[in-house]
Amino acid sequence: KYSHRDLKPANMLLDKTRTKLKICDFGLSRKITSDASSVVGTIIYMAPEILDCKPYDQKCDVYSWALTFWECFTRKRPFHECKGMEIYSRKYQQDYRFEDIDNIPPEINELILNSSKFEARERNTMESVIVIIRPFLHETEEEIHTGPVYEATLWRLSWDDGQFYYCDVLSTLQW
Repeated sequence: KYSHRDLKPANMLLDKTRTKLKICDFGLSRKITSDASSVVGTIIYMAPEILDCKPYDQKCDVYSWALTFWECFTRKRPFHECKGMEIYSRKYQQDYRFEDIDNIPPEINELILNSSKFEARERNTMESVIVIIRPFLHETEEEIHTGPVYEATLWRLSWDDGQFYYCDVLSTLQW
């Protein structure tokens, strides 16, 4: 299992039809081991356990994803109300809650809340995020072609199996 460790809007690209999301910049990604505890990423989107130099797993990406997802709906940066170093105190505030988003299904607000919990063990897994969000998606039947992954280039998350795929031939965008 791998973790991106720097999920944020700047590392997510939409294609020209705005229907395919591609995750990029895998420079900080790594295979998760029991001793993963280095502090990397962008502070605003960084999970509290990373910021606190504690061991972490893939749920650090769930936290970052939740903040990015919230930002997409609200068009506000997470912790926008914080000035300077105040962001650190908010991140360490165990009961901090992002404001609910108007005009979206309550299940999505709950998904964001549960995916951005302070304690990693209380967060959703990415697999459960996919199950919860799938009924709200307009999906296509496009076939995904896969092959061996040798280097990070352009990436795509498959909703069918929850796996990342990369574009191995940039000129044809063959997955």
